Amino acid sequence: MIVTDIGKRIRLAREIAGFTQENLAEAVDVSRTAVARWESGDIVPNLQHIVDIARLLNVSTDFLLGVKDSNENTLPELSDKAVFALVRFIKEVKEE
Repeated sequence: MIVTDIGKRIRLAREIAGFTQENLAEAVDVSRTAVARWESGDIVPNLQHIVDIARLLNVSTDFLLGVKDSNENTLPELSDKAVFALVRFIKEVKEE
């Protein structure tokens, strides 16, 4: 479902950027609960919030929305477990 995918992408980008839900909420002027609901797929951020999140987390709106350009080289779909393992690895590398 697209709502869940957007939420997963927001969470992934947020974690890679080193933001907490609270940090992201403050930066885009929403509650932490709103961020949690976006990430869980309960609700979708409005267009302005998607643009703000993309700028803040240094990702494209296309990434957040799951838009794929057929001319791009894309990675194969990864399981949630693999994605979160990559996030942990990136965090560890950033801390070194």
